[in-house]
Amino acid sequence: MITSQPAYAFIKQNKDPVPIETVPDEHEESRDFLPSFWWNNRRYFIQDFIRCHNNPWLGCAEYPEHIHAYEADQYVNPLFIELVDQEHINIYEEHELPSPPCV
Repeated sequence: MITSQPAYAFIKQNKDPVPIETVPDEHEESRDFLPSFWWNNRRYFIQDFIRCHNNPWLGCAEYPEHIHAYEADQYVNPLFIELVDQEHINIYEEHELPSPPCV
């Protein structure tokens, strides 16, 4: 029996670029004015993402060129981000593609 590895794709989650903000943090003063963005009712800080663009130890052949960083503290369904410009990002999630039916 031959088994194949599942195929994955990065699916863009936002329609329009998400703005990066530098605002006071209402919960933790040490995070005041750090670059962050809101997604699904949660604030994400850019510093909490690990840069991976063109980083060979991650096996970049598996990552599309537009992925610049991934969520550092999330092992299940992390967010992947693309820096569009100095003020906006795009958000991606990795999804397993449906396998073809057995023949």
